[in-house]
Amino acid sequence: MRKLLVLFISIFIIGCSSNNAQHKTFNPIQNIDFRVNSDVVAVLDYGLIETLGILNVTMHGIPKDDLPQAIINHLQSSAVNLGRSQDINIEALRELNPDFILISNEQLPIKEQLEEIGKVLDFSLDKDRFIESFFDNTTSLGILFNRETQVSNLIFPIKENVRLVRESNVTNRFTTAIIDASSESIKISTNEMLNNLVYDTFDYHRFSNLDVSTLSRYQPDFVFIIDHDRSMDRDLYYNIEAYLNGRTFYLNPEVFNFNVVSVNSVREMVDSFRR
Repeated sequence: MRKLLVLFISIFIIGCSSNNAQHKTFNPIQNIDFRVNSDVVAVLDYGLIETLGILNVTMHGIPKDDLPQAIINHLQSSAVNLGRSQDINIEALRELNPDFILISNEQLPIKEQLEEIGKVLDFSLDKDRFIESFFDNTTSLGILFNRETQVSNLIFPIKENVRLVRESNVTNRFTTAIIDASSESIKISTNEMLNNLVYDTFDYHRFSNLDVSTLSRYQPDFVFIIDHDRSMDRDLYYNIEAYLNGRTFYLNPEVFNFNVVSVNSVREMVDSFRR
């Protein structure tokens, strides 16, 4: 039975110009004639693959090369291999001849090429409203694949923890520093999605001129560290109050690299700050 999905959910992505970032409003599944049990679906984004795997949705084609560990358990062996999320095998995709192709931010550079093969549903995340666009996109997936109840059950506790973290920070106005450490550099994080989550969604206070060398001068209430290869030298922060008070926390680099944005990874992100 064909189901016409007419939705009015606002999804935002960033369209970048040379000078200013501009928001582009669209709904990835508006006015779509989608047959859940018969349409051929290719899913090119790892986060979408993990979420749809959790929802037990059949995917006919997915990129299987270089899979992140997070989605191995949700891999469907019967799906056609479409290469890598950042390097899609276009010929394999053409041979699959999908009715719908689900993409996110990483596939935007080849979106026009994909549109020549099948109907593209764009689930890109907005870096300026990360958590809201994630909730919107996941809700849209639930509607598209008749999984509304499951999606609601999955995202409700995440929303509740977001609310609790935010309420705590609004009351206390905690200051924080997010350190991104690797063998190449140790710096204050510049990841747009992470900064939006921490400073806009959770409402932690941001220092305007903070860098690693001035941690002891600013004395943030919390220090969150993403240590990609265990290269962080504790001497950089052992004398700050956050460390002495047990408020220095390590964040899982596999989750906070934002390569896989799914219900599992976002739940872990939020839980990291809830603890």
